[in-house]
Amino acid sequence: MRLSLSAVGNYLKSWGFTAQRPIRRATERREAEVQRWVEYDYPVIAKRAKAEKAEIQWADETGLSNQANYGKSFAPKGRTPIIPRPAARFRSR
Repeated sequence: MRLSLSAVGNYLKSWGFTAQRPIRRATERREAEVQRWVEYDYPVIAKRAKAEKAEIQWADETGLSNQANYGKSFAPKGRTPIIPRPAARFRSR
């Protein structure tokens, strides 16, 4: 079966799919520990920061990556696709 690009787009739209940029997720990620930190540890940190009139800043060690994340994918609206990949950015030879 051959479909035109617009026909495929119309089907995806009728099924509730939208074009979305996928998020990167480390394959080494321990989801249970992340969820626990978000639900229990972070609220304590945020409460303390508010009491001390401090601000929380988020930073990364570097903005460089050798793993490009170009393009878009399709997924149901509100459910961003996830690209699993290793957390290590550079491999030594």
